[in-house]
Amino acid sequence: MTMPTECFFFEGQILPGHESTESFKGGPNWKLHQLYLEYNHLSDLPAALFSSNLDRLKMLSIDDCNISNLDDDLFDDLISLEELSVRNNPFTEVPKALSDIPSLISLDMSFTDVTELQNVVLSNATELYMIHAGAFGWNHSGMNVAKLTNFNVEFANLTALSPNLFDTSELETAKLGGNRWNCICDMMWILGSHADFDQGSKMPIRLILSLFVIVSASMIIILFYYVVTNYRIRNVFYRPDMPHIGYSNLNRAEEEERKKNAMATTQQSPEN
Repeated sequence: MTMPTECFFFEGQILPGHESTESFKGGPNWKLHQLYLEYNHLSDLPAALFSSNLDRLKMLSIDDCNISNLDDDLFDDLISLEELSVRNNPFTEVPKALSDIPSLISLDMSFTDVTELQNVVLSNATELYMIHAGAFGWNHSGMNVAKLTNFNVEFANLTALSPNLFDTSELETAKLGGNRWNCICDMMWILGSHADFDQGSKMPIRLILSLFVIVSASMIIILFYYVVTNYRIRNVFYRPDMPHIGYSNLNRAEEEERKKNAMATTQQSPEN
């Protein structure tokens, strides 16, 4: 039997103890792209739950399923998964299963019980190109930004990280290698961090050097502007201010000089 369905909703229909049902795994002819398993009280998801029959799945939602833990290899067969939503589940930490989904682009973990996040591992997520500034908390309405101690986003597809992403005051280890970082102002927080960037894959030396050059150039430009605007620099281009002399004044002076000369000549003539 062929199942052409590309989107399947299975909301609130799985009874406890029946999480491994075959209809949940899909069949060999399924071309499922989106699967919604929201509002099912599953508590736990077995490692064999998602079979290779769902290798075309791009979007998976397991919101509000009362799940507190995920097996490390739960998503191994979901090789095309791009969007994953695990909202409103009682997770207390970021599951390791989320760190090895190579095609993942979007991850939603909002409204979970991750209140004291310390370790974030999102390595090898080669399609992950952005982490929202509020992904680990948001500094408003009495909520505190997470104070991470370990942060690993090696070999993703990131180009920048917001300085508001998390509090770096307690950051001990940051693994950022294997990304195509852009040398922009938002990345300057790295220079001010006391974290160890030598753990695991090396921190891109080009990024640190480029940021150093940007900071140095900015300081030189500011210093030059200060000197130019506060001290007059005399050089070959400097011309002193000259008093304004009108042509009428010059003509009047010449006329008076001619009159004096004429009078002097007239006075000398009678004597001769």
